[in-house]
Amino acid sequence: MNWRARAAINTVKAVVPFQAPLRRLKRRFVPYTTNYQNDEGLLDDGIGQIEILRDLGVNLIGAHVVELGPGWCPMPAIVYRMAGAASVTMVDQERLMDSATLRYAAQYVIDNFSARTAHLGVAKENFAPVPEALRAPTQIDRTLEAGGLVYLAPFKFGDLPDNSADRVVSRVVLEHVPEILLREFALDSLRILRPGGLICHTIDMSDHWSHHDKSISAVNFLRYEEKAWKWTGINKQDFQNRLRRT
Repeated sequence: MNWRARAAINTVKAVVPFQAPLRRLKRRFVPYTTNYQNDEGLLDDGIGQIEILRDLGVNLIGAHVVELGPGWCPMPAIVYRMAGAASVTMVDQERLMDSATLRYAAQYVIDNFSARTAHLGVAKENFAPVPEALRAPTQIDRTLEAGGLVYLAPFKFGDLPDNSADRVVSRVVLEHVPEILLREFALDSLRILRPGGLICHTIDMSDHWSHHDKSISAVNFLRYEEKAWKWTGINKQDFQNRLRRT
C-alpha cells in the first residue's frame, strides 16, 4: 500500500473513540495476525542486543530489566529471561498485548530460537529454555507473573520508583518519541537505575513507511518540512521524530 494512503487510514483509526474496547472486541472475532519478517527481526534484535551486552562484559544473571514499549509480542522480554534476567518489567503507553499475542510470542521463540541463534552465530547454550510458565499461557497477568514478567500499560515510564532496575532497554521505540520526551526518558532512566545500572536501546532511524512501501527510500521522510510531516504522526504509533546521529 502507498505510504500516504496507509498514513491516512491510520490517522482515521487514531481519532476513533473507545479504541481500547474496540480492539478487545475485534480480537474476539478476528485472531491476531502478524508479519513473519517483523517477527524474525524482533527475535533477532532481542538476541543481538543481549549478545552486544555480553560482549561488553555486562552480566544479566539476576538483573531486573525494564523494557520500554514492548508492543504486541514480548519476544525480547522472553529472551532476556532466557538470558538470566530475574524479571522484566514491560512499560507501554497503550495496552496492546493480550493472552493471544503472549501465546504467539512464546511459541514463536520456542519454534525459532535454535534457527535464529544459528543464523546469527550465537551459542544457544548461553540461554536457558523459555520459562515453563510461558509455554502454555492462559490468563495473561497470572502467566506473566509466573514467567517473571510484569506488564504495565497504559503506564508512564517516569512513574517507576527510584533504584528499581538494573537495565533499561528498548527495541525500535525511541525513534517514535518526541525529542522533548527523550530528554525526560534519559533523566528518568538515571533515577530508576540502581548504581552500576546500564541503558541499552536499539534505534531504527529509517523511514518506517519505507518498510511497507518499497517505492520510497529509507530516508524519504527527510524531504518534508516539519509542518507537513507532523500530519503523518497523528496516530501515536506512526510518529517518527526523524532525529539523526551526529
